[in-house]
Amino acid sequence: MYDVPSQKTPGELVPPRTVLEVSCNKNHKLDTYEIVTCVRGEWRPEIGKCLRTCPTINSTSIMTVTCTLNEQTLKSCAHPFDGTVARFQCARYFENQGQEKDPFRLCSNGKWVGSLPNCVPQVAAGLYLRMHQTLS
Repeated sequence: MYDVPSQKTPGELVPPRTVLEVSCNKNHKLDTYEIVTCVRGEWRPEIGKCLRTCPTINSTSIMTVTCTLNEQTLKSCAHPFDGTVARFQCARYFENQGQEKDPFRLCSNGKWVGSLPNCVPQVAAGLYLRMHQTLS
């Protein structure tokens, strides 16, 4: 679970002021600091835990994604921890044509529960609104 690139093995004593960089296996993320130091026989700050994460979900030009964990809004939905809730909102003039109309999805056991929304142009009076894109 922890990557210790040295000749040391887990449980082996290290000298004071030894610095350790902690990293996690794929699809896991550390819940605290990556760098810890041995101070008076203890790691400071305390070594955190590697928690399972879900795949990253990014906002697009037609869909905004906001993630929250423990009622705290996250800066992004990049590799969110289990328990994270993603809220999806289609852009103006777009609507969710996905199988599930609920805008919320839960990250559980490393997977998003339910399918992701499918934002498509709204139909108004039989006409499709067209999105124009400029090429640079």
